[in-house]
Amino acid sequence: MGRSFDTNSLIHDVLYLEQILTTGGGWQDQVGGLFGGVKLARSAAQLPLRVEVEQLSLPQHFQSVLQQHLLLVYTGKTRLARNLLQDVVRSWYARLPSIVQNAEQLVTNAEECAEACREGSLLRLGECMDTY
Repeated sequence: MGRSFDTNSLIHDVLYLEQILTTGGGWQDQVGGLFGGVKLARSAAQLPLRVEVEQLSLPQHFQSVLQQHLLLVYTGKTRLARNLLQDVVRSWYARLPSIVQNAEQLVTNAEECAEACREGSLLRLGECMDTY
């Protein structure tokens, strides 16, 4: 296009595009692809949406341990978030206790995962991943 964009603009512009296309996508994929390393991304429950990304500082030995133990597997399966998201959003608006509790636990667990990474605790990180 001959134009340059900063990282925050790309996150929000792709989110906007996905909303226009009605794919139901969020901003997690953009954050994952645009920011290297281990990070924690947050957005307050407000409009306009503002995504904040915290790059986590890992102990040097822990980064090596993660590189030796983690593997990304591409399944080749495509999916649209819309299909799953519609059910979740309906349940959220209905304030179904299981969905509300799950959303709260996802946030809490993400913070615990980040703390495990900062501490360099593979055991604690594994427990968080089991919870997820």
